[in-house]
Amino acid sequence: MTDKTALRGRAVALMAEALDLLDRAGEDAAAIYLQQAHDIAARLTALRADDAADPDRRAQERATSLDPALVKAIGGALAVVSALLEKSGIATTDDFAQALGIYATVSKNENEDEGLALAYWAATLRDVAEYRRDKG
Repeated sequence: MTDKTALRGRAVALMAEALDLLDRAGEDAAAIYLQQAHDIAARLTALRADDAADPDRRAQERATSLDPALVKAIGGALAVVSALLEKSGIATTDDFAQALGIYATVSKNENEDEGLALAYWAATLRDVAEYRRDKG
């Protein structure tokens, strides 16, 4: 592990801790931006650590497991579901985003790609919640 990889890993861990604190403090706007930075840094860490072992296998796995169009489409679908849940009084979009973010953190330990997709969806829902609050 290079010094840069170790530093990036530490930064990702600190951002995950800060995300939890921001969520508990209700600082949604800051959490949205930090989530994006976390996801970018975490993805770079995973690529560099795994590519050294078998770069061809890892590149093929990523191509099939994280189709960007599919990930975005599912994020949009989850935004619609969250709006319906909130309208029905079942759960707020913020609550749904927070639960999905927790699930992303837990899932990342088992499968990095699944954790990243879930974190993206949680961030998407945070964006939707903030937009709806700002819209009024």
